[in-house]
Amino acid sequence: MTDSQECYDRGVDFYDHGDYDQAIEAFTDALKDDQNFSAALMQRGLSYFARGRSLDSNSDIRSALADFNRAIEVDPQNPRAYCSRAYLYTALREPDKATNDYKAALKVPVNTANGFCARAEAHLGLGDYEKAIEDYNGAIEFESDNPMLYVARADCYVLMDQYDEGMNDYGKAVALRPDEVYWYMRRGDVAHQFCEFEQAIDDYNEALRLDPTDRIGYLRRGMARKELEQDDAAVEDFLESFSIACEQNDQATATACLEQLRELEPDDISCDLMQADLAFRFGDFEQAIDFYNEVIRNGPDEPSLCLKRGKAKAAWGDGEGALEDFYECIRLSEDDEAMTAEAEKQIEQLQAS
Repeated sequence: MTDSQECYDRGVDFYDHGDYDQAIEAFTDALKDDQNFSAALMQRGLSYFARGRSLDSNSDIRSALADFNRAIEVDPQNPRAYCSRAYLYTALREPDKATNDYKAALKVPVNTANGFCARAEAHLGLGDYEKAIEDYNGAIEFESDNPMLYVARADCYVLMDQYDEGMNDYGKAVALRPDEVYWYMRRGDVAHQFCEFEQAIDDYNEALRLDPTDRIGYLRRGMARKELEQDDAAVEDFLESFSIACEQNDQATATACLEQLRELEPDDISCDLMQADLAFRFGDFEQAIDFYNEVIRNGPDEPSLCLKRGKAKAAWGDGEGALEDFYECIRLSEDDEAMTAEAEKQIEQLQAS
């Protein structure tokens, strides 16, 4: 195996794991010895594209377009390169250019699984799901043991509202690789979409068995349980998802969990407390203070709440208000030496700043 190929393989692994910085570096290394390595150009373009979208970076988007252009120049018979550039044009809201690239991809003769897949993606881009299925059939003839092909074909069936055919293909993917969380999550999502909530829960159960830290799995299972009016179990799932999402700094999922909890328990003050803690964690101190105010106004005298609100006020720049909360925390703590010590520590730090 050449050094360029080793660098390319390393880049693919980085890309698959979402490490686009390392992926770009690896693909760049692969291109040092062979500037016409079209696969490396295309994959680096995809990495720039992914990073550019996540960081809203125009320079990365331009770099992605340059790489796609170069990949097509080097190998104009690669349908996937046209599809990749079409994705970029779609993101840039240039549909005519995207359509032209999808059509260009369809003009390339194919005789490999990868080629059929690329052509299927072009059909998908043009909205022709039946043609896409035909090409995935062609790809499966070459690689009948590739679960990704069945998942891709299943997605096409779902787009055509052919639930049974789609679920059958997801099942084939599961049979080929039963330890893959994504298959179960995807099949569960489709079952939920078609209101087959029991089936959805079964698949989310399997996904969570394989990965007990999957915050999305708990959220989705909770939503399915809510549809079946299994409210207590749904609340447990939303709370677990919220906890994991906070640990993993996923504010969007944590917020989604809170929205679900508020629908189930609109009068539960603990939702306000969770909202306050979430706002504090992600630096929205003014909102955190507002929610701590609500909890303190409607709940029992609790020293920990004064401590939390005091920390939020200190972070927001209200030193005087923070001191008041820390002293109130000490007053309410009585025999809680740990709580008193923490409040005294906060007072000392605030007075020293």
